[in-house]
Amino acid sequence: MSDLSVSFVLERSERHFGGCAGNVAYSLGLLRVPATVCGALGFDGGRYRNVMESWGMDLDRVEEGKGATAHAVIGTDLDGKQIAQFIPGALEEAGEFVLPVEAAAGDLLWVGPERKDRMLAAAAQGVVRGLRVFVDPGQLVHAFTGKELLQFLEGAEGLLVNRYEWTILQKKTGLSSRELQGKVPLVLVTQGAEGGFMLRKDAEEQFPAVPAEEVDPTGAGDAFRAGVLAGFFHAWPLADSVKAGTLLGAAAVEHSFAQGHTISEGQARVLKTLGSA
Repeated sequence: MSDLSVSFVLERSERHFGGCAGNVAYSLGLLRVPATVCGALGFDGGRYRNVMESWGMDLDRVEEGKGATAHAVIGTDLDGKQIAQFIPGALEEAGEFVLPVEAAAGDLLWVGPERKDRMLAAAAQGVVRGLRVFVDPGQLVHAFTGKELLQFLEGAEGLLVNRYEWTILQKKTGLSSRELQGKVPLVLVTQGAEGGFMLRKDAEEQFPAVPAEEVDPTGAGDAFRAGVLAGFFHAWPLADSVKAGTLLGAAAVEHSFAQGHTISEGQARVLKTLGSA
């Protein structure tokens, strides 16, 4: 048995606002799509709340805990590969998830990485209420059992994962790609600069990434999800919704932060052409 002890010398470090829900909500705001964020902030979350509200996010459903706000430490190498450490903080204190009473049948519900029991509850409540549920286990896919992942998918309209998470999900459930296709109508799998692919019924279709001058890949996946959800909100064709996702993903990687990025003039021109079919 061998021991491993690794040390890295970093060129620089930066601190930015993040969190999957906040990242998605921010990018939704860029496309004028209202979003209610459900989650938790800690005793130190006042500045974060003020900034998010200044960006137009609805935080009325965000709980406040006594511990520190959840945060992540992410190391990114020159190839864009990352190692992340997540400290849940105040999320550990959050109560049982309760879907906001104003959520109505047909509304979109994206369930992203959070505390596992709250993720399962959110998805189940959304299905019962008749919402269009999109599940996204993210890096927490490791925390679920195969049975829990199948429960998470039950009744969902879509599943969003990256290539690595898609592989782990198959291993955890013991189901093949084709068998999982029968569990959820739409699967979107991102592959970074390679674009990604979508699975529907018995069909698989590739989609390209939008070329971008990469500064930092952190938050690009969340921006992609926001673009796709915005397309669904506006009732755009699926291809246009995915195109919006790749455009927002490109906008995110061209900045060194997951919230606060902007859309370039060229990206905006393409976005204006979407949804016209």
